[in-house]
Amino acid sequence: GGVAVVMAGVAGDKHLQEQLLNDPRVKAGLQTAGEQALRDPAVQNAILDVARERGPDVAAYVQDNVAAWAQDPDVQARAKQLASQGLAFASQAASHAGEFFADTIAQGPTGLRLLSFLAGCTSLAVGVMEILAIVNVLSGVARYVISGFQCLFAITTMLFEVPADYVAKVPGITHYQDLIMDEARFMTRHGGRGLFYVFQGSIWL
Repeated sequence: GGVAVVMAGVAGDKHLQEQLLNDPRVKAGLQTAGEQALRDPAVQNAILDVARERGPDVAAYVQDNVAAWAQDPDVQARAKQLASQGLAFASQAASHAGEFFADTIAQGPTGLRLLSFLAGCTSLAVGVMEILAIVNVLSGVARYVISGFQCLFAITTMLFEVPADYVAKVPGITHYQDLIMDEARFMTRHGGRGLFYVFQGSIWL
């Protein structure tokens, strides 16, 4: 049983590597890097950029492992092989083969993501109304501070549940998402985000 789990993990890792290395942007970087291949920082940054488009879970996993991949002779050999091919259409065909696998890692079921996103929108709307309500001035500064944090939490919720390709189109948002992934790693896991959403909802009670 344990051996099977390990083998499945290795197979999934190889599959993800293949998807990232076959991306045209990564292949272009590999062609420029030459013998350096994955050891080139520019290539590693290109891989991370592609991983971010597949969602926060994939990005965090790749960020933790890309340096180790660069030291793996098999992965290096595969990267050099792809760099020598230079055929973008072939790489696109290979990338579609495991797209479902990568999307499953990135985010949860579509229905659950939609509900989480809508909850974030609702929380943001309530937070804005709380801030704009003149009557709340009588309640003191604390209520405004809490509402401000709730707006920030709601935006973060929406950011992590919206389709990853939408996020990738806005550079400023991706920088914020990268900051959250680095400083609040629990947000890159379904369970961690779930607990964060429970905490966020409890503040409104």
